[in-house]
Amino acid sequence: MKVTVQIVLQADDAADTPTVVRDVFSLDREALASDTVGLQLGEAHDLLTAVQHTVVTHQVSAAITAQQPCPHCGQARRCCSVCGQFGAAVSARG
Repeated sequence: MKVTVQIVLQADDAADTPTVVRDVFSLDREALASDTVGLQLGEAHDLLTAVQHTVVTHQVSAAITAQQPCPHCGQARRCCSVCGQFGAAVSARG
């Protein structure tokens, strides 16, 4: 049996940000035995490490992006809904 764990990363502004699916952990199990039921301690540690790395990497990337100025108006990202990065105001600017 093969077990694969995936993380689905969805941004709060899902309209412009694609959903990302990452395989973070997989293992192969042979025949059922008392020592192959569930996860071993090392496997659980590897799984947690992989999930933590993926989540933290995504969070840091999103935070860095949020700190960069808007490519349309050059202001802080908080203005984007006003300047129209996601709307018709950009096309109205020409």
